[in-house]
Amino acid sequence: MGRLAARRQNDQLSVSGRSALLLAATVVALLLVCLNATAATAQSRGEALADYQVVNGHYFTQAGGDPDGDAGFRITDENGVNFASEFERLGGVEALGYPISRRFEWDGFTTQATQQAVLQWQPQANRAALINLLDAFADAGLDSWLAQHAQVPPRHVPHDEAGLIFDEVVAARLSYLDGYPALRRVYFAAPDHLERYGLPAAPIADFGSVRVLRTQRAVLQEWRVWTDDTHPGQVTVLDAGTLAVEAGLIPAEATMALPASRTLARLPSSPPVRVEDTLLATLRAVVERARSAVVKLTDGRTGAGSGVLYDPSGLIYTNYHVVYPLVRSRFQLHAELADGRTFPVRVLAGDDWTDIAVLKIEGDNLPTIPIGDSRSVQPGDWILAIGYTPLLPGIPSAKAGQVDSMAGSIQIRDNYPQTGMIEADLFLSPGDSGGPLVNLRGELIGLNAAIRVTRRGRSLTSFSIPLARVQQIAAQLLSPEGLPRPQIGVEIRNMSRGLAAETGHGISYGVYVRSVLPNSPAQAAGLPVGSVIISMAGQRVDNLRVLRQLIMQYEVGDEVEIVVALPTGEQQSLTVRLGPRAALT
Repeated sequence: MGRLAARRQNDQLSVSGRSALLLAATVVALLLVCLNATAATAQSRGEALADYQVVNGHYFTQAGGDPDGDAGFRITDENGVNFASEFERLGGVEALGYPISRRFEWDGFTTQATQQAVLQWQPQANRAALINLLDAFADAGLDSWLAQHAQVPPRHVPHDEAGLIFDEVVAARLSYLDGYPALRRVYFAAPDHLERYGLPAAPIADFGSVRVLRTQRAVLQEWRVWTDDTHPGQVTVLDAGTLAVEAGLIPAEATMALPASRTLARLPSSPPVRVEDTLLATLRAVVERARSAVVKLTDGRTGAGSGVLYDPSGLIYTNYHVVYPLVRSRFQLHAELADGRTFPVRVLAGDDWTDIAVLKIEGDNLPTIPIGDSRSVQPGDWILAIGYTPLLPGIPSAKAGQVDSMAGSIQIRDNYPQTGMIEADLFLSPGDSGGPLVNLRGELIGLNAAIRVTRRGRSLTSFSIPLARVQQIAAQLLSPEGLPRPQIGVEIRNMSRGLAAETGHGISYGVYVRSVLPNSPAQAAGLPVGSVIISMAGQRVDNLRVLRQLIMQYEVGDEVEIVVALPTGEQQSLTVRLGPRAALT
């Protein structure tokens, strides 16, 4: 009995405890995405999410039967059946447990099972009703099975109800609770106890260690002994829906969990989003067509990101920040396709100013994505981001949302600032960087690059590079002339109070020069190692972020005045002729 009875502790304390743990897990997952910062690339690591919002509903992995949490069940409002809304109206997870099936047909009605109940859509009433599940066990001749597996008494009404009106039947059945205050309290605690539990279907049975109340839809247990998960006086509600699965009342095909990557994900804490069935079908169809061209970029050791095949010759667009750390790794960079094929990757070019890189793989019958026009994108348009993320493991997963602006601006840590970005409410997450942004025609319109988090992780804004810019930069990168970017030729780090004390400087702002590269503009200008860059072209340099904002205003060959502070407290002015940086290969 203990195995099934302890699956769900439904008293107030245990429900509150589980809810707190779930909230904490969600917050931790979001912090992993955001690196505890207001802005981040979508390239950080994380663990699979237990549950989150999807378009028209919610998705849960807690009862999906996968120990890694990679598969579960969504509960949605679609095709005229509003199970997600009704699930919440009836008390959600706290009252019904987690979904444990997909939609299926039962007696001609659309049905979905949760751990504790089975919802059935009633078209005439335009709402869901809970099936008399325990009565269904009896009608199927499974009372002896229930008694053996869960110590549930058989259905039995000890008095004749013939000729009684409904109110009299209710009063007679509720009298079974007389003398059992704990069971009575939990039964009547439900906002509508008749809708939630139905009427008692047998007198309370005493099994010594536990007293059991069988109703039409549920089994309530009052414990009289200590177990691993219960204590005397505690009342729990048996997972009747789970029992129905084990007894074969629920079709086996309906209990096959859905991989997380097959959902249209939204931010876990975001408000519910409802769309028409036609749009929902379009979103799902677009993802199925587009995901074959999305590749996972990894060296198998140090990290992974996404890219998109845009040319049948094997050309791939991705982000510079995805490729750069993988290129520096001593392991071979590979592209993994959704069909299971893996190819070694050759990096053709990359540009950290615009966060764009172009790669190449060699193979036959490579899938590609249709090319769209990012200049036609408007605020309010529905879009999809597709990528490989450990938060939604498996095949490339999709995140659905709407465009907020075509003029988004963001600067990640000390990287180069990005402007003119496609700003949206997409739930970009670890590994999505470099993946495609897709319109409702399934066309590529951008590359997903970054996120900004506000309100303690409860609001997320995504930033994607418009395809027109990607194409322009890629064409320059692949041209014979390349795309020269200016550099000073130093290894640097932000100055801080700790570094000032360590190096003997009397200032705690600016950019500390750790080393000067050989044959660089800095070496030619005599820029001292150990100095601090505090000004460029007459503008104060507070940190590396500001320095990069300033250097973007110049081209290779330009001369610029740089002022550095020395450990002695003196300042030195130098003229540096900016030189080209080496290409990313």
